[in-house]
Formats: sequence, structure tokens, C-alpha cells
Amino acid sequence: MPTFDICKVGNSASCDKIYIEDKTVYGVAPEDRASYALYLAGFFYNENANNSRLNIDNTTPETVVTWEIDSTSDGYHYFDLLPIIIWDISTAFSKGDICYQNTFYWEALTDNSGEIPTDTTGVHWELVEDPYLEVGNLNALGQPVIDDVTRYDMVSLCRANICYGEVVSNAAENCCDECAETTSGDFMKVDVLLQSAYIQIGQLKYTTAHKTALLLQNVCNDLTDCGCS
Repeated sequence: MPTFDICKVGNSASCDKIYIEDKTVYGVAPEDRASYALYLAGFFYNENANNSRLNIDNTTPETVVTWEIDSTSDGYHYFDLLPIIIWDISTAFSKGDICYQNTFYWEALTDNSGEIPTDTTGVHWELVEDPYLEVGNLNALGQPVIDDVTRYDMVSLCRANICYGEVVSNAAENCCDECAETTSGDFMKVDVLLQSAYIQIGQLKYTTAHKTALLLQNVCNDLTDCGCS
């Protein structure tokens, strides 16, 4: 099995999309790309409640390279990549194993039946609606039913960087005495918070960086007409 790897490759210009890309280096069968359906689950961190699951298009798991994910806020996002084996007659599946076939995910109800899953639940296979709910489950041999789940953590600062640019621009344009002190204060607030967020990300303090990102987002929203509006 290859070492699976994903990472963020960018944001849309308006910051309403995050792009996650499969960076896995595949070998020859059975480690080739054609052996796996890639299912991505993503979440937005919520300090005071359950983390919000992101809506991700997983309709082309056999060929997907890049996922486009809606983003409504800066802050801590994390993603779990599930590499799920595509059913093959030569692969022995134990009871409880998960596979992909014919646009659906399936759980084996028996050991190595050799029966191909169809579009209806049969004697040997049961339809799985959400493969993410199977993470952590074990098959009849005591092995994970989905191997090598890959976690990717990131803190989006896309909106913060846009705000920073607007504050800098306003500070350069508003040089009159009346606005100079305000724009200078705005710049310092945004600059310190943005630097702090990047330091926290570098230290892998994602939940702390999340708080900083949301604070920075609020500061940018509340700045006066002399600053970032």
C-alpha cells in the first residue's frame, strides 16, 4: 500500500473555496491509483460544539485528483483521506472489510465470497451509506476495515491576508493627520494577529491559531472607514 498524502494547494480569489490535492506517489499494482477509491471527509473546528462536517463531492473517487471545498470562514479545517480498496475477484475480503464497487461502498458480510457487489444488498455484501462512519472498526481478523486513514490539518488565513492587504493600502492612502493614527493602529492590530497565527500554525497549535484567525476576522470586520472595511 502506498503512503497516502494530501495537502492544500490553494484558495479561490474570493476565499470561498479551498482546494485539496492528492499528492500520493503510486507504484504498480496493487499499489497503483486504479486500486483505490479515494474518499475525503472534512471538518471545520468548533470550540463550543461538535465540529461541522464539510460538504465534499465524493462522486468520482476512482479518478479524483483535486477536491473543491466550500469555505465560509477562516480558521481550523481538517481532512481525513480514506483510501478504500476497489473490489477485485483476486482480493480476499474478510467479514467486515469495506470496498468500493459500481459507485457504492460495501461491507463484507462473509469471508472471501468471491461475489461481486451489485447495486442491491445481497447475501455477502451490505451497502455502506457513509464510509467515514466505518473508520476505527475492525474486521473478523481484528484488522482495520479501512487502512491508512490520512489526517491533514490546516488553518485558513485567506480572508486575513486579503484584509491585511487592504489595511496596508488604506494606511498608505490615508496620510492626513485625522486618519494617520487610526490607520496605524489598524495596521498594528492586524499585523500582530496575522504573525501570531502563522507562528501558532508552525507550532502545530491549530486550535489556538483557529481562535486567532476568528479574532482577526472580527477585527477586520469592525475596522473603521479609515482602515479595512
